[in-house]
Amino acid sequence: MVVKELGDQCQRCLPLFVGNPAQEGGTCRPCYALCNNNSHMCLSRADYDRIDPSTIVSPANISDLSPYGPLDDDVICINCSNFSEGDHCDQCIDGYFKLDGHFNHCRECDCNGHGSLCEKDSGECNECQNNTMSPTCPSEEYSEPCWEHQCSQCINDLFKGTPTDSHQCYRQMHVDNDICFHPDSRTDCPINAQPLPNGASSFFVIMPKYSDLDIRLTVDITYGALDVYVTYDSDVFVVEYDEELQQQIISIDENYINSGSQVRRRSVHDESIPDWAKEVVLNRMRRSDNVTVVTTPNPGQGELSEVSAQGLNTFMSIEDEHFITVVRQLENRLVITFPRQYHQLTSRRFYIALVGHGAADYDATQGIMYFRQDQPHIDLFIFFSVFLSCFFLFLAFLIGIWKVKVGVEARQHRRMHLQEMEHRASRPFGQVLLYYENPSIQTHQAPALAGTGKGHSLQKKHHRLGRIRGKVDSGGAANTEGEEMTLNAQEIVNERFLPGLIASEPTDDGMATIGTVVIALPGQMRAPVRACLGSALITLKTVSKPGQDGQTNARQQRQTKAFKSGLLFNINNRR
Repeated sequence: MVVKELGDQCQRCLPLFVGNPAQEGGTCRPCYALCNNNSHMCLSRADYDRIDPSTIVSPANISDLSPYGPLDDDVICINCSNFSEGDHCDQCIDGYFKLDGHFNHCRECDCNGHGSLCEKDSGECNECQNNTMSPTCPSEEYSEPCWEHQCSQCINDLFKGTPTDSHQCYRQMHVDNDICFHPDSRTDCPINAQPLPNGASSFFVIMPKYSDLDIRLTVDITYGALDVYVTYDSDVFVVEYDEELQQQIISIDENYINSGSQVRRRSVHDESIPDWAKEVVLNRMRRSDNVTVVTTPNPGQGELSEVSAQGLNTFMSIEDEHFITVVRQLENRLVITFPRQYHQLTSRRFYIALVGHGAADYDATQGIMYFRQDQPHIDLFIFFSVFLSCFFLFLAFLIGIWKVKVGVEARQHRRMHLQEMEHRASRPFGQVLLYYENPSIQTHQAPALAGTGKGHSLQKKHHRLGRIRGKVDSGGAANTEGEEMTLNAQEIVNERFLPGLIASEPTDDGMATIGTVVIALPGQMRAPVRACLGSALITLKTVSKPGQDGQTNARQQRQTKAFKSGLLFNINNRR
């Protein structure tokens, strides 16, 4: 039987117990029940305040601090365990959280290695580092509990990778773009770039642009030193932070390396490398004095290879499809070639991790990194020869097309001209021989107006249209009473219409003229149209009138030459 009470009347609890048995129904309970199973020791506040900070409290000496256990309303738990704190060990320390109904003790914040602090009641990470972020949760892709998905996505499309279980997001590298070592140097490299601190790491991924050209990666260090890790998958490297060394430690995920495999360190003097492989390596190293080779001709899958860089330049070619390569203590320049014959550049990505180590005089590392896919050298003579040949061939082709075009247009023009001539020839035409006499203008004397001493002016009849024009004599005046002059309507109707030439335009040589002729149509007054106009080319040749007397005097001949011509024309009728 365990005794929990103490005193003459059992009114107090023993040390390591809490309660007030003197009250009705009061009992003594173990301290760990009140301390949420996170501590077996508890004291009253007065006893706790009297403890010397240098005193180590344990169940063996707690009775020396207080002979009685504390009361229910005056309890402080001491030496809380399971990462808890508080008067009753009911809260979690920084970096830990507890969810009611999920687990009783505090557990470490699960930020997938990209953070250390989180909300103590939900487990949501306060800050995601290493270019990561927490996804929206709950959602179709991420279900509860949400604390399992903290810092599990890359912040944007500039970074690639799956940053879970301490894996990383890798910043993309594009061809011929300079990249500085510090992970935050994105837009100001290489001007005013930040160096990579000692113990810090940065991660990059090569995105090939061309699938038919070799990739050549160059790491050029200005000062300091680096460890360079290169592999084929984003989940190969696991990064952990060492609190004692105050630096990040990169290790290889156990799922990507063969069990029992040994780290290979090879050089061109290694006897196990065939002679042909040594010759290939030496040819690639012709510009370097002392270079250590990382890869072997045919290493095993997932096999780790390491090299210590030496000299000013370190050259290497990775021909294994599944490779894990580490270059230690690089202080100058590293050039890595990925031949297209051994790597499917359409889908393959190459992941790089840099760890700064500084140097004797520097606590950081500065430099740049870039990769290229150089195209083969072009012979300028051959290039311009082919270019000019193609140019002149193209020019000759254009000239030929132009010749064909001109010929086709000329043929079309001739065909249109023939069609036009055929159309004109199909229209009705008449050929008329017209003799034109000099007209005489006849006038009629009008009777004198009654009551005036002067006669009215003559009515003039137009010698072509038969119209009557009236004009008041210069000495007379119009009838003020509106008297109108009348003519015999029958005389107007019976007036003969006189066709003939009304206008002409002679040519420059005087041999012909273009004339406009009035032509009378049949029907006279009953016809809807009595006349039409026609144009004609008139030759100015004298034609003798049949039966004319040959003894005509010279004056008549001159008048005949002036006003009488033989007209032979084609008439284009218009209403």
